[in-house]
Amino acid sequence: MQDDRFTKIIQKITQLDTFVGAYFWDLGKIPQCMHDFIAQITEKEGIVFRSERGLGFIYWGTQVAKRRARIIHKDSSHLILFNSTGRSLDRQILETLIKRYPLEVSLGKIQTQLGSGISIAWDDSSQDVILAGDPVGRQVLYYYVEDGGVIWSSHPQPIGLLSRNGSLQISREGLNLYLLLKGIPAPWTLLAEVFKTPGGRVIKIGPSGIAVSNYWPQGAIEPYADAFPVAQKVLKDQLYRSIQLCIEDVLSPLGVFLSGGLDSTIIASVTRHIAPVYAFSVGYFSYSIGDETKYAALAAKELGIPIEICRFSPSDAVGLMQQINASLPEPVADMALLPEVFLALHIPREIKVVLDGTGADALFGGSSKFLAEYYRAFYMHLPSILRAIIKPLVQALPATRRWSFTRTIYRAQHFIQGAEIPSWEERTVFWSRFIPPPFVSNLLLPEWALDKDLGGEILLNLLRQPLSEAHIDFPGHVARVSYMTLRAISSSVEFPKLSTVEQHSNVRVRTPFLLPAMVEFALALPDIYKVRSARGKVILRETFKEDLPPAILHRPKANFNPPIGQWLTKELRELFWETMKQDSGLFNIQTIRRMWYEHTSGWRDWSSELWAIFMLQSWIQVNC
Repeated sequence: MQDDRFTKIIQKITQLDTFVGAYFWDLGKIPQCMHDFIAQITEKEGIVFRSERGLGFIYWGTQVAKRRARIIHKDSSHLILFNSTGRSLDRQILETLIKRYPLEVSLGKIQTQLGSGISIAWDDSSQDVILAGDPVGRQVLYYYVEDGGVIWSSHPQPIGLLSRNGSLQISREGLNLYLLLKGIPAPWTLLAEVFKTPGGRVIKIGPSGIAVSNYWPQGAIEPYADAFPVAQKVLKDQLYRSIQLCIEDVLSPLGVFLSGGLDSTIIASVTRHIAPVYAFSVGYFSYSIGDETKYAALAAKELGIPIEICRFSPSDAVGLMQQINASLPEPVADMALLPEVFLALHIPREIKVVLDGTGADALFGGSSKFLAEYYRAFYMHLPSILRAIIKPLVQALPATRRWSFTRTIYRAQHFIQGAEIPSWEERTVFWSRFIPPPFVSNLLLPEWALDKDLGGEILLNLLRQPLSEAHIDFPGHVARVSYMTLRAISSSVEFPKLSTVEQHSNVRVRTPFLLPAMVEFALALPDIYKVRSARGKVILRETFKEDLPPAILHRPKANFNPPIGQWLTKELRELFWETMKQDSGLFNIQTIRRMWYEHTSGWRDWSSELWAIFMLQSWIQVNC
């Protein structure tokens, strides 16, 4: 291996505070660059496993990464666990599981009990490599199958540097999925031939090929049958238990991200009865509908917990963008990413763990797509001739998300477009998409556009997944939409954002709503316990109403986004066009210019779409 390539690998792994590993069952097909790399691994930097039938190694960039690793050897099996929560299992239990079950089964049982982290194992006798992320998909493992072996890492960049070709290319499927869904669901990634572990799945790779099996849920989740008051008690007990598990290893003061919304306020309210807690929130210097600090301050005052509020500006966004894109495994289109990283960087160093309410929207029917069917029933009762007048009239109005009134028009346009689709599954897919397939085709150059709606296919398959595959006896439509959202959207949009916050700050972000037991409970609940008339999160509101300020309890769903739409036309304008001028060979620049004109004229709000394109182009320039 050339010295500069070896240096690049070391620098990248150290910079990302990650690890990289590989196992080759065909010793004759190990690339020379891999041999050269392995020869330079010292005991301080990693471990090399050699046998007559295979060769594997694990290399960590820093002592921090090494401390998160746990390595178990049993006979011909090798197990490596990376768990950021601090939870662990007794070594004897781990060895017993490895001895008693096939390696892929034992790995699934370990991951289920831990509830977080990622695991790698291989067996020299069978020559199989087993990879597993966490049950719900918050932490994933990237992998690349070489001829005769497999390379893995928590980040794809070291994989590219170690691969036979020394670099990776953009995936057409991953690119389209990013634009269609705002994120790339597992197993796809933005990089060709690189895949990632889906939540609750075990990937088995060996001489006989690749096999995927389910490890969570371990048994079929059956519909919840008890009355609503009983479910309320179970929910309260379950959330207390989830929070206790999230903080059981925490000795330092505890933090909570408090947005002023229902979910984070419930987390803060329950946590204050378990341990001292400090709240943190972020607002914006220019006006934004997404500035929730007024409600965050109100919630903190009512709950009697101290709060620190930071203000995020366009100059802060510019300062963070390049730094963050250099370390992101894949681009993140969520506009709340930068302010959340900014907030985490301002949390006092003595606070090591912060709780977050992510997951509640997906599990308890919090977003607008869960309520769309209720409104559709009224809309479809209108005479067809009246709907024929309403639809073109609403579509002709200017749509921007800048003000409340025009934001309502924007939502109405999106709702009406999907309301007359006959199938409820296809309506749900329409309301769940980010950018419609025809527009994605116009946005990309012809050679990059797919001739099918891959994102729609993925969402439909999840909505229609049978019991034998999902291991859930869905109690209704809401549970199916929750399952789809968790598997395809939360895992590719929200979860990478949390991982980025952790990587760039001093804190670990724990998510009580996403612990496996809580997810199983929520997916089993009847639809009416979660969505009733025009209200979502019914059971959350009713269960914790005595603990929450009325202003928080009865607030409609709000976003947490900075005023990116305004910033793109002012402070970020020059940076946006400088980035877009560096042609990546992916986009139809004329389509982007038309979006920009409509956005700056105030006729249509393209802020989310332009921001997603901006983040993608920035990521490609830094990483490819």
